[in-house]
Amino acid sequence: MALDASPLRSRVFCTFPDCIECGQFFRESYTRNYKPNGIKVLRCFPHCCPDHIPHSSCGTSVVMQVAGHFTAAEMESVVAFGRFETCVEPSLPLGYQLVLEEVAASKHVWFPSTPSTDLNQNLIMFTFKDKLSDPWHYGWTSGASSALRTTQHAFKAYLFEMVPGTRMIQVVGIAQSPGFIIIPYKPLGAGDAEPDPTNEQQEATAPQVATAFDCTFVACQCEKPMFGDNYIRCNRANGRKQLRCFPHCCPDHILHCSCGGPIMISVDLAHSPALARPSKEIVMYAHGERWNMPELHIDDVITHDTIVSRLHHSGNERGDWVKGVVQPGLSTATTLLFNFNQNSRHTGWPYNWKGSATKVDRNRKHVFKAYVFQVLRGGSSLRVLNWISSTPFTMSSFRRCNTTPTSRTNSYIEVKPTEIIDQPVVPRKRSHENVESPPSALKDIHSAG
Repeated sequence: MALDASPLRSRVFCTFPDCIECGQFFRESYTRNYKPNGIKVLRCFPHCCPDHIPHSSCGTSVVMQVAGHFTAAEMESVVAFGRFETCVEPSLPLGYQLVLEEVAASKHVWFPSTPSTDLNQNLIMFTFKDKLSDPWHYGWTSGASSALRTTQHAFKAYLFEMVPGTRMIQVVGIAQSPGFIIIPYKPLGAGDAEPDPTNEQQEATAPQVATAFDCTFVACQCEKPMFGDNYIRCNRANGRKQLRCFPHCCPDHILHCSCGGPIMISVDLAHSPALARPSKEIVMYAHGERWNMPELHIDDVITHDTIVSRLHHSGNERGDWVKGVVQPGLSTATTLLFNFNQNSRHTGWPYNWKGSATKVDRNRKHVFKAYVFQVLRGGSSLRVLNWISSTPFTMSSFRRCNTTPTSRTNSYIEVKPTEIIDQPVVPRKRSHENVESPPSALKDIHSAG
């Protein structure tokens, strides 16, 4: 076959094929949240494959398929980079040139790809986020206006060809996803309906399906109810948010935002599979989360670092997970006892959920949830075995709560009405009769010379 002398950009076409694993494609909208380092992350992009995972890195790779007529040398001279753009922005035109090193170094904007070839079908496949070790990031600046909220976005993959004799690359092909909108992860709005309060009593503190590793809260010695219906949350240094009087004031209330106490949870091993070293293979971690919106499910497998990186300690003030410490002296062959936040009087109970002043957020219910994990693969992964949660509760801002005793007087702030009485007006102008003579120094001036 004679070699086609036309430019490569007129002989190739680029497309995004459906996922070969689940057959899904792009969606019409994605939620976006902020990471601690300020990076804005798209969740579940381009889709959840094979299933959703409760983490910001949920998603999968994007594959661009390049077909057409090209030689083996041309196959070796092409590279692909992708990025997110708004649909109102024009795409880079065919033939547009960029410096390869500058594109490769702009990792906050451009996504590199891994090529693979299919010689039988004369195809080149470029995979973006092949291993998906980090989530999809998109730093577009949004806003509260309707125009910005409804802005359409797209993922565009550009096929570049090396310009001979230079370090420049030029556009020879483009693949573009369907348009989608971005929804902030925090403000779910009215669409995030709260569960029916009449069903609150039916909310179990453990999974409704009977499973192994049953969990129970160990009753406190002070005989007070373990959890309350509402807690005050205050802001601490470094942006840390902390629950007061959690789970309850034990033995009595103290005038400090760390008022509260530890939580003890018992894990039953009697009906569980045999383990060689239960105290080493079973671990527990707990944190606060929204009611009826679980972040993890039974049999979910996550990396151990996902939890460890979010543990609350002196070096990670914004961490909101708490580790359960096994109590060897209280545990038995059939029961493991885990103590959470033994030093709660000093460290407090963190909960960094970002709320707002809206009625929806003020009435939103939350739970304290403790997960039982099995350590897998030498400690690098965790599998959810069971969980237990508190009764649902709401939160009040420390600044909005007007029934809080002050730290100085330990009494409630009370505003008393004051009766206003008309007082006689006292004239402010002095009477001329009371004006004394000028000082003697004035006489000295007149008598001089």
